[in-house]
Amino acid sequence: MMHQAPPSPMMQPSPQQSPVTMMGSAAAMAATAVASVFPGVEDLALVRIGGEVLPASIISRNGSMTTVRPLQAYRGRNMRKAAQLKWRKNPAGARANYVVDAADIASGAFQLTEGGLPAHIDCMVTTELGAPEQAAPQKAEPVQVPQLPFIPPTGLLSASSSFGQMPAISETRPQAPKGEFTYGKEMKELRTLGFAQESRLRAVLSDTQGSVEQSLQKLNARRRFKYPTAFSEIKQMGFSNDEVIKALLMKHHGHKEAVVFEMLG
Repeated sequence: MMHQAPPSPMMQPSPQQSPVTMMGSAAAMAATAVASVFPGVEDLALVRIGGEVLPASIISRNGSMTTVRPLQAYRGRNMRKAAQLKWRKNPAGARANYVVDAADIASGAFQLTEGGLPAHIDCMVTTELGAPEQAAPQKAEPVQVPQLPFIPPTGLLSASSSFGQMPAISETRPQAPKGEFTYGKEMKELRTLGFAQESRLRAVLSDTQGSVEQSLQKLNARRRFKYPTAFSEIKQMGFSNDEVIKALLMKHHGHKEAVVFEMLG
């Protein structure tokens, strides 16, 4: 008599995953992808400092804050002036360190070849003069905790006491102080996404009555999107806010690792 073998575990149908489980898996895959390509300590990467993009060495990382040390550009004695620059470690050592946010890391890790930058990295460098003078090295400062006023026990409050008089709650939208833009907070959000022209931001926000989402759609529609392939790959990771993805890809010059890291942060 022939006995039929039981079905292999590989042949068993897998239970249907819930949307929550699938979203968690997508986020885990995205985090793994970022961890595998995001520059680590002692790696070289492009960094934004004071509005300029320049190569630097990653010195240390503490949460979202990263300590970097810009490289020093030089030309050899026999090199033509138009020839490609060479780069080396900064002789100033720790005195040249800067503390930047993780969102200011503008590329993945790369290596120098006989002092030269890879072609796709070299074309993104905006200065050979080092960090701008106005970008002073940042120092961590202690957080000042405001002192809370003394509030007496409830039983000691009287009708005439200032503590017993609650201010009226206004249901109208708070007005900005005279001379300030009404949608200053929304403007900061758009600047974080890479938009910098203040007059255009004021006009768009005024037109949309402070709606960041509608303003973002209008701003994205006014420029040609250059990174459809990176956009599709980020969408496959599980991210769904198309306008934010497009804005961040333009901000980071198509580097999807930096975009994913900023969206996860």
